[in-house]
Amino acid sequence: MGRAPQVKIARIIGVSSLALVVIGLWYFYPAVWLAILTCLPLMLVLILLHGERIDIFSGRRLGPWIAAKGNALAITGAFIIPGRLTELFKPIYFNQLRSISLAEGLSIVMVERIYDIAAVMIMGMGALFLLPGSETGLLNFSKYFAVAGLLLFFGMLLLVLRYPAQCTRFLQVVPEGRVRNFMLSTFTAFRQSMMHGAGVWQIFLTLIVWTGSWLLYWIFLQWDGGADLAVRQALIVFLVGTLGLTITVTPGGLGTFEAAVTLVLRHYGYDLESAISSALGLRVVALLPNALLASYTIYADGFDIMRARGLAKSVGASNDIP
Repeated sequence: MGRAPQVKIARIIGVSSLALVVIGLWYFYPAVWLAILTCLPLMLVLILLHGERIDIFSGRRLGPWIAAKGNALAITGAFIIPGRLTELFKPIYFNQLRSISLAEGLSIVMVERIYDIAAVMIMGMGALFLLPGSETGLLNFSKYFAVAGLLLFFGMLLLVLRYPAQCTRFLQVVPEGRVRNFMLSTFTAFRQSMMHGAGVWQIFLTLIVWTGSWLLYWIFLQWDGGADLAVRQALIVFLVGTLGLTITVTPGGLGTFEAAVTLVLRHYGYDLESAISSALGLRVVALLPNALLASYTIYADGFDIMRARGLAKSVGASNDIP
């Protein structure tokens, strides 16, 4: 297959990213663009740190740059292909460049997400304790519910890691065939990836990445011309925005992220137009660098995004790319 389709898709993504900039320049307040430009360097650092984390989970078989490019493909692909299928672009891309099996690549994504969930749960619990009036009513109940949820999450994870034989026997309930073999090989690779990520450096990186993302929101909200928000208020905006990206049926959380962030900013004193503008500005900060990196990856590495889509849909059938 020639490279013409990949080059075309890369150009479409690149042109769309530039169009987003042009539209933004027309619509956004100048202060919002100042906030975007202020945050872009930190966003680039966070992209590289994400790559370092994924590389550690792989057992240092990818390299931070390739890992970062795979992550950018997954983030950008979410706007092209509905659903969560584009998370599988990472293992497919890693297979293409480093011959890592789909089972191993999928385990890397799973462990990365487990670390991310743990970080968000801890930050959310911290936000509940920091909120004014958290000792009364529903907030007080929510704090203990969050603590119980966090303990349950880590307890289930510990059981999986501590008793692998029992988990393997459970997976063998699946009828024999390629699906069961894929699940068993993915579980084995998952445990290995967890071991790779159990070091102090990886835990520290996860804290840095998520704290840095919170810091990015706070910096943006200091420069966007809206209300003067405190650090803990920026944490609430960040957590609600993350929830809007996660719990959505739209491609890339389009609309739900903006609506959630706008709602919180309105609560903190922004007028409607400023809140919408800032929500879109935060979207640009997160998307633009990743879209440009994904466009470069499709063009330079020949990543076939439509073929990857088909493979993602049938990933349960085999652990090898045909």
